[in-house]
Amino acid sequence: MLRAMADPAEQNEAPAIPGQGTPEGELLREALHAFDAGNYVLVRARTRALAEAKDEAVRAAAADLASRIAVDPIQVVVVLACAAVLFAIVWHWVL
Repeated sequence: MLRAMADPAEQNEAPAIPGQGTPEGELLREALHAFDAGNYVLVRARTRALAEAKDEAVRAAAADLASRIAVDPIQVVVVLACAAVLFAIVWHWVL
């Protein structure tokens, strides 16, 4: 509700990216654009490169971005459980 009442010019402004104007900030910007485009290979490459950045805010933003595309442990457990159930069904009914 409050956002609708804000000035329209302020709504179109992009949020500030840590390290803006530095080479590390540009790498972070590339990683964010790659994330938006779904290019997760490029996101992983850029966030690995930014893991050793001098700016703490850039390192934190890169780590946050990398955690968004990391494999969820719950998902791995669910997939393995489904595979076990499928194996049990095949073993009982087919073999």
